[in-house]
Amino acid sequence: LDLESESTITDPNYWKSDTHFSAFNVGLHAQLRERTYNLFILGEPRADIYGDDPFGGEATQGMERFPYNSLNAENVGLSNFADLYGVINQINLMIAKTTETQLLPEVSKNYYLGEAYGMRAFLYFHLLRSWGDVILHLDYTSGSTIDLANILKPASPASAVMEQIKNDISASEAAFGNDYSYKYGKHYWSLGATKMLKGEVYLWSGRQMGGGTTDYTTAKTALQSIISNVNVSLQDDFSKVFAYNNKDNAEIIFSIRNAKDEYNMWDDRFRQNLVPQQAYMTATYCNKEGISFKDLPEGQLNGLIRLQIRYDLYNKAFRDGDTRKDASMTAVYQKQEDGTIKYIAPFCNKYQGVLLDGASQRSFLNDYPIYRYADCLLLLAEAKALLGEDP
Repeated sequence: LDLESESTITDPNYWKSDTHFSAFNVGLHAQLRERTYNLFILGEPRADIYGDDPFGGEATQGMERFPYNSLNAENVGLSNFADLYGVINQINLMIAKTTETQLLPEVSKNYYLGEAYGMRAFLYFHLLRSWGDVILHLDYTSGSTIDLANILKPASPASAVMEQIKNDISASEAAFGNDYSYKYGKHYWSLGATKMLKGEVYLWSGRQMGGGTTDYTTAKTALQSIISNVNVSLQDDFSKVFAYNNKDNAEIIFSIRNAKDEYNMWDDRFRQNLVPQQAYMTATYCNKEGISFKDLPEGQLNGLIRLQIRYDLYNKAFRDGDTRKDASMTAVYQKQEDGTIKYIAPFCNKYQGVLLDGASQRSFLNDYPIYRYADCLLLLAEAKALLGEDP
């Protein structure tokens, strides 16, 4: 019998209604969320924040290569270009199908395209900064027929990759028009996110790729447009920016959503790399007031430390009185036989999670901010400084 399966989602069966486009857009953001841990690994662990041995004695299992900058051809850290091309291929499919469809109202069609072009530029910007010359895939490959011409490509020079990133940013801006709304929420890409990316990209190309004053000016204009058009403000309490019970706050421009029965932060790899074990925290250690962690939320983390924050960072990274200090790190102490307490080490405290009903350990369901208003202000200050203006 020549019957077409109705339970298999294939290209001929899909893209038949507005709900198909909506569902695919949700899927794109879910796939981006699944790669967010890799984006973290490509960035912060390679700075000078981490690198000491875990204070609880855990084995680092190769994670030390990121802060030590000892990656090489045999120990690449992240294989397959951080698995970003899978998302890019799906974005390419979304762009192609959305461009050609007659099913969607023009407003919805443009908003989807604004999201897709912005996300593609965002991912290629990560590839550019991490690998330099990379392959540019701008068409999709799907179904049982593989288009070898789309797969077997040489890497494009970094200059061509940057040109494509800027073209995608322009395409995203054109599609969004002047629509700065959060049509689907702050955990979906928006024009504000595109403008933040544009500020980042043009500051990078200005300093790293010879763009100079022209690029700095473009970055400045993009960042100022956020201040003029997006309803954003700083939080009075720094810790509230990341709090589980304060999602989509006024400082957030774009974030990664985590939620109960949906997704734990980085697929629970935050717990597996950055917070201490419950057993030794409750049995051995206390806070700076001498209170045992068995009586505090920090005793409910039940994780592992593979990336240890440098011990001296807690006392050297912040000026006295800076309220960001204890909202960023928790200092671990140990009571001595003479009753004094001794400083041991810090661990990340920005994402404290939540203790769900009946649970003995906290679930890391905080949202993960990608772009915040604070980022906008700092990038704008950098642009102004590079232009010789008062930041």
